[in-house]
Amino acid sequence: ISGKPFVFYSIGHHGQIWSLICKDTTGFRIYNGTTRYWLKSEKSDLLDTLSFIENNRITLKWTFDSLSSATKRMKPVDQKEYNPLSYDLVLYDHRNIPVFIYNDAVFYSGSDSVNFNRQINKLSYLMLWLAAPSARKDLPIPNDTLK
Repeated sequence: ISGKPFVFYSIGHHGQIWSLICKDTTGFRIYNGTTRYWLKSEKSDLLDTLSFIENNRITLKWTFDSLSSATKRMKPVDQKEYNPLSYDLVLYDHRNIPVFIYNDAVFYSGSDSVNFNRQINKLSYLMLWLAAPSARKDLPIPNDTLK
């Protein structure tokens, strides 16, 4: 992924699950993993990666084309309650410099905050779904038509 923009997501308490989506000239590449080595190995392949990417193309395109510029007009409203989970969602540019850090915000305020919050929630859910293969059977498959 060196030299390419990517979004990285991780969540956990005693160990982390993570997902990463990289954009390159051929499209998008999806990765996931865990630091929880005590978990037994599980199959985590997507049923059809191409259709999964196509069904989430609007969210992915927004992430890489608009998120960094849209966030400049937003102000994060911080979480006040203690959360025992460590949580990260970071967009990096092609130089591996963070251009957006989710900041554990409850939501964002600012111009077009309704659309921004909807899109960031879709992205967060997409990244969680990718990071947690064992939960996929209980969660709807992310796609751009989900509200």
